[in-house]
Amino acid sequence: LSDKGHDMEAKGDGEFERFMPEKVKSLFIGKTSFDLAGTAITSGGVDIERATIESDAVHGTATGNVDPKGASDLAVELSAKDKPVTVDVGNSAVPILVAVQKATAR
Repeated sequence: LSDKGHDMEAKGDGEFERFMPEKVKSLFIGKTSFDLAGTAITSGGVDIERATIESDAVHGTATGNVDPKGASDLAVELSAKDKPVTVDVGNSAVPILVAVQKATAR
């Protein structure tokens, strides 16, 4: 616990595909490594110091903050290692399947 909120850190590797929801399973194919550090802010947001994922399918990073009550400043990069990965961002009423080769969002 810090003055901003609850600090958290997690690091690991393994084969997580079978544990993931169908919508994001394609990101976790094969061996996957992750490294996360940040703070769950007491006001309800998240401050991401670092977040990386490395799998047989993708390399991704994220930094910044997400504040549901105010301004957010989040940078996310995702690159497929071979063929594009598909991510389901829709729902049963409006199915949306996105194929990503390389994406940067800020």
